[in-house]
Amino acid sequence: MRIWGEGVGEGVQATLLRPDGEAFATVDDQVQTYQFEVELDEPSRGEVWTLRTANPSHTTWEDFYVDLRGIPPLLTPAGATLLVTAGD
Repeated sequence: MRIWGEGVGEGVQATLLRPDGEAFATVDDQVQTYQFEVELDEPSRGEVWTLRTANPSHTTWEDFYVDLRGIPPLLTPAGATLLVTAGD
């Protein structure tokens, strides 16, 4: 997963949370591309990771981008239900 602001002066603060709610990584004032890299021993079938975005500490929070790679491109607002696939 990649995240970035729209250039100098427009950043984002982002925290990637594990399914248990523990922070995996946090970036702040991110104006250039940052890539969260998660490597798991086994696939995390059925688990939901959370990307929390917030006002950056020292830059303007206006435009930012999220690029999902290697995972289903599903984003929902907080508290919304994700689509889930039926069992095998």
